[in-house]
Amino acid sequence: MPGAGKTEAARVIAKSYFDRLNIQHMQWEFNAASLGKDFEAKIMSEVNHQMFGNADKALIVINEIDEMDLRSVQPMFREFMDDKRHLVRFVATTNHKSRIIGAMLSRFRVLDLTPPTNLDWVDRAKTILEAEGLSPTQADVAQMLHNFQGSARDLIDLLEEMVIASHRRAS
Repeated sequence: MPGAGKTEAARVIAKSYFDRLNIQHMQWEFNAASLGKDFEAKIMSEVNHQMFGNADKALIVINEIDEMDLRSVQPMFREFMDDKRHLVRFVATTNHKSRIIGAMLSRFRVLDLTPPTNLDWVDRAKTILEAEGLSPTQADVAQMLHNFQGSARDLIDLLEEMVIASHRRAS
């Protein structure tokens, strides 16, 4: 589901992994739509970089993995995962598990994320607004979010609009 925090969760996992191993990484995150059929060369370049002086496996994040072509690329990628499993771990995100072939999906531990409720955002939204110089009450922010129906990205846009409007009124 869009806006549930999948990409951010994948980034946190990767950052934690790299920090633990003290790996300075180049490009560990890829978007499946831009990988194309030559994904192996792109991925292996980063795997080789990560493994230089590191005894553990490399870690690669692939966002929107369902964007790989179902018939031509996904079967090749599944074989690649099997061939390189001793070298690399994959973390992948998708909004559409049904667009991934079962043989590839079975190579992942699937974790379904559901988006936070509007009330889950109240404390964070209040903190953001306060950091921007506003002084909303908890009730103000809860009221603002009461009918909000967007994603986390939409919420950031809403908060930015509020800050800009507030600064305009103050000037």
